[in-house]
Amino acid sequence: MPIAEFLISFAVIGLHTAVILSVLLEERRHPSATLAWIWALILLPVIGVFLYLLIGTVRADRLVKQSHAFEARVGSILDKHQIGKKLADTGEPPVQPRTEAMLRLGDNVASTPASGGNRAAMLVNATQAYRSMIEAIEAAEDHIHVEFYIIQPDEAGKRLRDRLIRKADAGVQVRVLV
Repeated sequence: MPIAEFLISFAVIGLHTAVILSVLLEERRHPSATLAWIWALILLPVIGVFLYLLIGTVRADRLVKQSHAFEARVGSILDKHQIGKKLADTGEPPVQPRTEAMLRLGDNVASTPASGGNRAAMLVNATQAYRSMIEAIEAAEDHIHVEFYIIQPDEAGKRLRDRLIRKADAGVQVRVLV
């Protein structure tokens, strides 16, 4: 009889541990938080389960809600700029087969499809790059988002700074990441 009780207890503990691990590892938590919950649930089986149901699921639910809110916000921004439509839906001219293959690849690996109406230019020196940036800053009506590794406090850097300040004073949203 003691062997049967031992086997039943071992099976119950094993099942308890398997359920704990499957629930906790399915959620994307910080590893230290997951480990803390595993120890709490193993060492305090009844109290730990009660605490987990009371406290542990609240944060997970909050993260899910925040994620949905973020997705909705990003979706509204993409809709505003008409990103997310397939190129075929935008009235753009048909693309070459090689380009079409790249677009299909992009659709498979990215969360948003390619958008039309874009252009690119090769800027081969600093003079062309600064001229292009200044033209873009001057043409901005809604927002300017720029990112630089470094901005030197030289004449060119000060001119760039001053133009960004003027646009911000004119009501254009300006964000600079350095």
